[in-house]
Amino acid sequence: MVYIDYGNTNVTFHIRETSNLLELVEEVIEQTDISGEKVVFETDMGRVVGTTTLVETTGRDEIVYAKRKERNAYSRFVKHREAVPSQYIVVALNYIAGDYFL
Repeated sequence: MVYIDYGNTNVTFHIRETSNLLELVEEVIEQTDISGEKVVFETDMGRVVGTTTLVETTGRDEIVYAKRKERNAYSRFVKHREAVPSQYIVVALNYIAGDYFL
């Protein structure tokens, strides 16, 4: 069984940001053999399913580093760029007490 950890701000943010995310996650999970303590997989959905802010950069881009809310490490950001269409979905599951949590 897979449950949603709404206490995880990262999960909650992505669900709010992508209205059909839970349907996409269900589609991916139905096609995937899940085993292990921490499961992370990236799936090409074969169609555009949303956008990503993970973009290629050049020497002309303005790069900044910032610590996101409730994170310990700094992340790399590029300023003045828009999100681009993506056909990939990444699902991360944690196995706790006999169940998986998104």
